[in-house]
Amino acid sequence: MQIAKTRVATSVGTIIVAACFTSAAYAGCGSFDSLPVPNGQQAAPQSAPEAPSVNGFRGAQFVQAAANATFLRTDWRWDDPAPIVGMWHIQFIVDNGTPEGVVIDDGFATWHDDGTELMNSWRAPMTSNFCMGVWKRVGAATFSLNHFALSWDDSGKNFIGPTNIRETVSVDRRGNSYTGSFTITQYAKDGVTKLGGVSGAVKGTRINP
Repeated sequence: MQIAKTRVATSVGTIIVAACFTSAAYAGCGSFDSLPVPNGQQAAPQSAPEAPSVNGFRGAQFVQAAANATFLRTDWRWDDPAPIVGMWHIQFIVDNGTPEGVVIDDGFATWHDDGTELMNSWRAPMTSNFCMGVWKRVGAATFSLNHFALSWDDSGKNFIGPTNIRETVSVDRRGNSYTGSFTITQYAKDGVTKLGGVSGAVKGTRINP
């Protein structure tokens, strides 16, 4: 009985080994290309199947291309809270040939998250020192402003016409200041005829609670 069991075990082992070698030959786990074939002829080496390409790169080429790739970092989204929102101490500065320039307006501006803006200028109240505008985001921390005021003469009795102020400003990474440029255009009462204008630099410093 023991002899019979031994023969059965030996037969089963032989079958398993044969199956493993057969599977290996078909699965590519081992290479048998160097074994002689009938009639003394050497089997032609089989080329490995070509790997599919990725964006025109194959194998190691793709790995190298990925390693050398450069990516543009984008750490903001258009729906992120706009850093311009808040209250600012602002100054309009015109070049007069000196490093500091001359300040032609010094006041406070509030940029609201609904896209509107309100400014309290240092102009005399009778000449119209409050004005308002609308803004839009044009970059990660860059904003454009279209702003209007109603100008009066120094007596506060004679209306001159609408004043259009255009600004493009960029907020610093800390969100505590901004710099940019402005253009002021003074119109006549008809809102079309240009009476004059000025341009320069604008800067703002955040007012915190």
